[in-house]
Amino acid sequence: MDEVYEAQLRERLTFQKRLLNERLLQLAKAGIYADPSIKMAAEDLQKEIREMEAELGIDRPAPAPYRPAPRYEAPPEPEPRFQERMVGQGQRMRQADIEHQMGLLKIHRGNMAHYRAQARAHGGVDLAPPMTRNGMREQRDAIARIKQALERLGQAVDDLPGDE
Repeated sequence: MDEVYEAQLRERLTFQKRLLNERLLQLAKAGIYADPSIKMAAEDLQKEIREMEAELGIDRPAPAPYRPAPRYEAPPEPEPRFQERMVGQGQRMRQADIEHQMGLLKIHRGNMAHYRAQARAHGGVDLAPPMTRNGMREQRDAIARIKQALERLGQAVDDLPGDE
């Protein structure tokens, strides 16, 4: 093969690769609505490119060999100082959870007192509007949930009248 022909073939190969990239981009943009002629043109270009590469003696690289993923290994145990620090942090988090739950309990008890006052204004719970009765039920449920959470955290909670 003479040098002029080889240079022309390489130039044409570059052009065909650019054209193939444009066709593939068109296919990607159009998705399932792509014109079938674009796909056929891309396939033809791929065939031409393979033939030109074979004529020029360009070998396509072989696909990478399959390598299985490494097996999972558990991370090493943390050093003792880190574990002690984590225990201390866990206790602080536990205390923060208790304080948060106690704050919520105070809020829901306050809401319950408000609903009881509304019910008294209407002549009792039975005569109160549904919004008040439902609000009281929701507050009782919330107070019960908070008490259970505090018990799980090891915190004693006093039962006040109206919590139930």
